[in-house]
Amino acid sequence: MKNSKSRWPMVLSFAVITVVATLSFFNNLFGFSDPDFFQHFQSDSESLVIGGIAADTLGLEKAGWHLGMFALGERYSFPENMLDAQFALSAPSTEQATTFQPYLSQYGIQGLVFSWLYRLHPQFHDLSSLRALLALLLALTLAALTLCYAKLYGKCFATLFIAATITSPWIVVFARNLYWVPFLWFVPPLIAAWLYMSKSRVVRGGLLVAIALSVFIKSLCGYEYLTSITLLTCSVFLLAPIFDTKHSAGGPDWRRATLTFLACVCGFSAALTLHASKRGDNLPNGLLSIYQWDISKRTYAAPGTFDGHVGESLASAPLDVVAAYFQQWNTEIAFGIPGALFSSWVATIGISIALLALWQRNAAIKYTAMLFWGLITTLSWLVIAKGHSYVHQHMNFVLWYFGFVQMLAYLSLRIPLELYRIWSRRTPHWPTSRYSQQHRRHP
Repeated sequence: MKNSKSRWPMVLSFAVITVVATLSFFNNLFGFSDPDFFQHFQSDSESLVIGGIAADTLGLEKAGWHLGMFALGERYSFPENMLDAQFALSAPSTEQATTFQPYLSQYGIQGLVFSWLYRLHPQFHDLSSLRALLALLLALTLAALTLCYAKLYGKCFATLFIAATITSPWIVVFARNLYWVPFLWFVPPLIAAWLYMSKSRVVRGGLLVAIALSVFIKSLCGYEYLTSITLLTCSVFLLAPIFDTKHSAGGPDWRRATLTFLACVCGFSAALTLHASKRGDNLPNGLLSIYQWDISKRTYAAPGTFDGHVGESLASAPLDVVAAYFQQWNTEIAFGIPGALFSSWVATIGISIALLALWQRNAAIKYTAMLFWGLITTLSWLVIAKGHSYVHQHMNFVLWYFGFVQMLAYLSLRIPLELYRIWSRRTPHWPTSRYSQQHRRHP
């Protein structure tokens, strides 16, 4: 009975987070994102999924691919034909010529799933139903992850984690996108949190397999942000022991962090192998094609290899790309904080930790570890996928919400409290006058 009563706050918290987050993610109910930004963000990427749905609905040949560019006419031209798939779905009996050009850069399993759901039930003929499903799945995933973090990092961190995530204009605009399927970003970290708390070897083995499977599915949807997702997934084994003294000796669990990292690599490798088998007439040629036309142009190919904006991205310096993501915010961060203050916010936290180290070395080490891991989680993609980060500054700011902004919010509260406690202990207690003593006893 006692255990049943103790679960009610957790159940209520899960329900409240799910409802609030779903409303925010599906229709931007609380206005955390600019309405125009919310309405049109990444319509071009989403059109690849809708194009696949339209091709299936009209019985077009897709050559085994699931994403693609659909046009009412004999050729596709961007952006003129970007919305043609939606028009075709609204009037599928049209006799106008149609064209489908497969998108080869991703395996695109989300296109397969959403096309199946679309044909499964008339409810999903309204694409907003599919978007609502994604908003709900992201809300459920974040609610579960928040409850795990409450156990591992404390209620303060968990509260600020979910508050910063829900109020992020970037998470809000990504949340319901049919191409990005962003709930898959947080499924591996959620499973890793369960793995950290599990005491059964059998269960731990199953959860490692589940992590590999979740990364496999994410990779089949798209390879974007995989380095950041992987480091966020591993972070629980390095950071939770600092807080969770009941379950650990206080040091990082490098063994399970390594096993989790390898599980993520296995999931990615399996997806890449499946993708490459479709991309070329054999596996080696498929891998070579993916490297030449997808990986190299998004990382560090020779600048002369590609023209235009892609060529500029390859000629750019990694430090310049990283600096842009510190200094060129054009939205709010979270809690209504302007993006222009981001670099100042980071610098202030760094200085505060250095100041705290003068009196509380252990606390400073703990907070430095949090800040450092959150930082490299984001920088891993910005630096490794430097070409992609240069070209996609209109969307990659979302990478700061793979833990870093949430940690900034937490440290912004914890460090001043730590400094205040130190100050209050070191401040001499001056003798008070008889009047003040009487006033305290008789207000």
